[in-house]
Amino acid sequence: MTDTHTKPSLVGRRVTLRAAKAGDEEYLVSAGRHAEIVKMYGEDNPKDGPVPQAEADAFLNLQLKSRFAWVIEHEDALIGSLSFHSVDRVDQRAMMAIGLFSPDNFNKGLGSEAMSLVLGHAFSAMNLHRVSLRVLHFNARAIAAYQKLGFVIEGRERQSARIGFEWHDDIIMGLLAPEFNQKRAV
Repeated sequence: MTDTHTKPSLVGRRVTLRAAKAGDEEYLVSAGRHAEIVKMYGEDNPKDGPVPQAEADAFLNLQLKSRFAWVIEHEDALIGSLSFHSVDRVDQRAMMAIGLFSPDNFNKGLGSEAMSLVLGHAFSAMNLHRVSLRVLHFNARAIAAYQKLGFVIEGRERQSARIGFEWHDDIIMGLLAPEFNQKRAV
């Protein structure tokens, strides 16, 4: 498996975003599955446990195929992934997704640093005007982190996610290039 797309590595103070490579799936397997994290992805009845090798292999394959996907490295360890999807070159917009693999990396600013790096890339090299994301309404930690980066809550899609037998809302958030650039200048 090789990456057929050229992705720049984006280097920050504490994190590096780079293209996935063979062997990265082993970081996902070793990180394991954490109920706290998979609940925020909308999984019903999440439990801690191992990540099956087939799931880790599928993750790597998806990362390698995507033109706009990076893995997040911190201190020579893979700690998460970040990607754009629904990239629309005409309207200069994309949707963004991020995930950290272990709660050990929460509350350290690593995800925010990774997002800041990729947003800088999106609004300059990719020439995007808008980046948006969706987040489950109960994911308060993520919502607060996104707001610190400048994302604005633009709406609520009511009962759009079914988790088990319960319906949950998605919060729609967006960030425009001028807003991001203004925040960076401060």
